Order: sequence, then C-alpha cells, then structure tokens
Amino acid sequence: MDSPTTPSKRRAAAPPELERAVTKMSRRVNPIFLACAFAVQLVRSCLAYAALSFNRDNHFTAGEFSIGASLFFITFGLFQIPSNLVMLKVGVRAWLAFLLVGCGLVAACFALVNSASCFYLLQLLLGLVQSGTLPAMWHAISGMFPDEKTTKPFAWLTIGTMLANAGASPLAVGFLSLDGVGGLRRAGQGEGGWQWLYVLEAIPCVLLAAVVIALLPDGVPGAAFLEPEERRALAAEIARGGGGGDGCDEVPEDAAWTPALLFAVLRNRYMWLLCVCGALVAVGAHVYHTFTPILVANTLEGRAVSASASVAAASGKSTLLPVALSAVPFVAAVVLSYAVAASSQARGEVYFHVAGCYAVAGCVMGVFPALARVSPIAAFASLSLSLALSVAGNGPALTLIARVAGGRERPLAMPLFSSVAVVGGVLGPCLMGALMNREGGFTWPSVVIGSFELATGLLVLVLRAWIARSGGVPAFAGGGSGGAPSSGAAAAAAAGLAVCENPPPVASSAASSDLRVLLAGSSGSLAPCNPSAAEHAC
Repeated sequence: MDSPTTPSKRRAAAPPELERAVTKMSRRVNPIFLACAFAVQLVRSCLAYAALSFNRDNHFTAGEFSIGASLFFITFGLFQIPSNLVMLKVGVRAWLAFLLVGCGLVAACFALVNSASCFYLLQLLLGLVQSGTLPAMWHAISGMFPDEKTTKPFAWLTIGTMLANAGASPLAVGFLSLDGVGGLRRAGQGEGGWQWLYVLEAIPCVLLAAVVIALLPDGVPGAAFLEPEERRALAAEIARGGGGGDGCDEVPEDAAWTPALLFAVLRNRYMWLLCVCGALVAVGAHVYHTFTPILVANTLEGRAVSASASVAAASGKSTLLPVALSAVPFVAAVVLSYAVAASSQARGEVYFHVAGCYAVAGCVMGVFPALARVSPIAAFASLSLSLALSVAGNGPALTLIARVAGGRERPLAMPLFSSVAVVGGVLGPCLMGALMNREGGFTWPSVVIGSFELATGLLVLVLRAWIARSGGVPAFAGGGSGGAPSSGAAAAAAAGLAVCENPPPVASSAASSDLRVLLAGSSGSLAPCNPSAAEHAC
C-alpha cells in the first residue's frame, strides 16, 4: 500500500501527446512567470536595499521604518481574494498586465518620498497593486498543468523572486552610486541614489505587461502553440486531477458561486492548519526580505548581537558592501529551490520536503546569535543557509496547498492562505523593530524566527499524520461540481493516497478498513474501495 505522502506508483505512463503538451506549456509559461515574479520582487526589494541610505536621508527611526515596511502587507493581504475574483472575470492575461503597470508606476513614485506619511501611503498602494500578481500566476499554473506537474512551475516563481533579490543586490550597488546624476540629489536630505533605484527598477514591470499581453495564453484552450491532440490530452489530464481543464479563466455561471466556494474553503480544516504554518514562516520570510542588508551590515561590523546594532548606516559609512553581499543568500536559495522542487516532483512527495526545509532553517537561524559572537563569517553563513532553506520549501508548499484545496476552490484557497500568511508579514518587521528597540541587537529576533520556522516544520508533519488518520481531504477538495467520482479520486490522490481508476462496487466498511483507499461515491462522500479488487485496480 502506498504511503499517505506519495501518490500511487502504479499510475500508467503518460501518453506522448500529454508529455509534449506539458513540455511546450512549461517552455512558454515558466519563463514569463519567472520574469514577472522577478520584476515584482525587484520592486519590493527596493526598500530593503535602499534602507540604509533611505532611512538616513529621510531621518526615519527603526520604528518608522518598521511601520512603513509592515503597512505594505495590510493592503497586500486584504486584496488578494478580491483581486483574484476580478481576475476570474477579466482573464489572467489582462489582469496581470494591468497589475504590472500599476506596480511600476507606484514604484517610480517612491523617488518623491520626503516624509513618513508619504512613505506610508506609497507602501499601502504598492501592497494593493502587488496583491494580485502571485495569486493570478498561482491560479494560472493550476489551470495549465496537471497536479503532479505543478511543483516545478510553482518553484520557478520562487526562483524568480530569489533571482530578483540576488540580482537586485549588484543592481542596487550600481543604482545607489548614481547620487546626483540627473539632479536627483535633494538639498538637505543627503544622497539621491535610492531615488534612481526606485525609478530604474520600476521599468521592467511596465515592459513585462506588454510581454504578458502578447505571449501568455489564456489557458489550455487558448494555447495556440499546442497541437489539437496535445490540448485535448492536457485539458483532460488537468480535469481528471481536479484542476479544471477549461483553462485558467473559467468563470462559474452559478450566481452563488463566490459565497458557496468561500464557505467550502473556510470549512477545510486542513487549510486552516496550513494558514497557521504560513503565518509562522512568513514572520521570518518577511524579516529576511526587509532586513537582510541590515543584518549583513551589522554582522560584518561585529555588532549584530550587541546594543549598538542599527537599521541605519553610520554617517559617512559606505552601504555598498553589505548590499552586494546580500546577494549570496538569495543565490543559495535559487539553487536549493530548484533542487528541492525537482526532488519533490520526481518523488511525488511534499510533506517531508516542506517540513525538512523549514525545520532545518529554524535550527540554523537559532544558532545565529552564538555564531555572531564567535565569527562574522560563520554568522553570515548561517544567515545565508537559513534564508535559502526557508525559501526552498515554497515550491512543494504551494503544491501541498493546491492539493489540499483542489479544483475550483483554488482561486480562493490559495490567496486565502497567502492573505493569512501576510499576518506574519505585518508582525515580522514590527516585531523585529520592537525587539531591537527593547533588547538591542538581533539575538531575540533570531531566536523567535528560528522557533517559528521549526514549529512550522513540525506542524506540516502533524498535517501529514492528520490526513493519514482521517483517510483523505474533504470531499469538495477534488474540485468537481458536487462529488463526481473523478473529483473524489482526485481528492484522494491529492492527499497522497492510492486511487482506484476503475473502482469496483463499494464494499462494506469492515472489509475495507485495512486499506486507506478512498473513492468518491455518487452522493459526493468518500467511500472505501473493495480491498481485493483494489490491489489490481489501483
């Protein structure tokens, strides 16, 4: 019998037309989404790389900077579900292009910041226009790839994000050095390099909007680069797995679709446990994103765990070296993200990949304060490894979320998860700033972040045990229209259980209790399959 963490190994080999379709779709969609994730994250990374001179020139305190960094996540979290609902109406291609243009325009306006209130307003606007970018791409991936082939596409989004963080470091070094070029030096406010950083890094978003309109397909039916038999095979496989099959822009005709779907997602107990995991790990993820150059600068200067740690550069102190070295952890994250995603997709396993990444990341971050007292190099290595591992779990984690809330619930389930996880994004930078102001240094922030990441890894294992004990995900997670047999089979497969492709008549519960193999009954509930026939049919 298959483990609750792995799909059935007896699945027939995919037909050649399906393999060709997946390959062609990957070659078309993955580069576009990687570039979009890169551009969006490039804009988000501006604040982290500009922070040292940005705070100094605008005279922001650690508290003001932390509040501004957190405000982004308020609108970013609140508008993800509404944004995806609009996307379902207008189409992923048009909506994503619109959001990219908005992201570029708002980012360019940051060059005008001269007060805390202006900083706060632009952070709220940036969160608003960025709230729908990743959810739209998540939904598109779920509608363009079979369930078992989504881990790598999800990971490419993470890789695009990490490439942006890594590439943003040398780009920031160059752009920050443009102090005074073109008159961007503000009298009485210091350097103007951070203004160039925002203006120049806003441009890719606007350019990519045109690429999305020109090249991104509307879904499987609109993928003109696929042969007809390839489109049919891919759509059928996606439908069989609960992902839809009619393309990523399918809009249900039922007028009560939105509340019914939202209620179904909210009833999913597994999703709420995943949301807790997301909120915990997001505390560390967003602290890494916002404070990495600051952490690196303090670590190199030997004051990361002392009361003299600061979020602003000392007067006359160059900020270029810590900004440049901040690329190292993100390059490591790119390598580990691809390796973990490839391993997860090849093995059909997500739980241990996710739990292992987060748990080890937490342990490594927990020893950062001790290493910082001994060696700046060792502390920098632990910081880099912890960040890379926490990021590497994202690809399999998104696949796990999609499987737990499959089919037509995904347009709301995935942004719901991200919205709840944003709570960690709001609390993380604020908690970091508060602990620094009260305790001094990064000792307690490191311990708290490490503890949260370790707890996340353990909770993922709890989820695995819960699903194994329960026998599967809720009936609606298969994504069909009311419990068709194929939807229930997809739900069981999503939970990692063996699935009968040609189910025999339902046997008694006593006869089937030894095998945790579930099928969808005609009523939409999950029924056990006959154990003797299951050995041959599954």
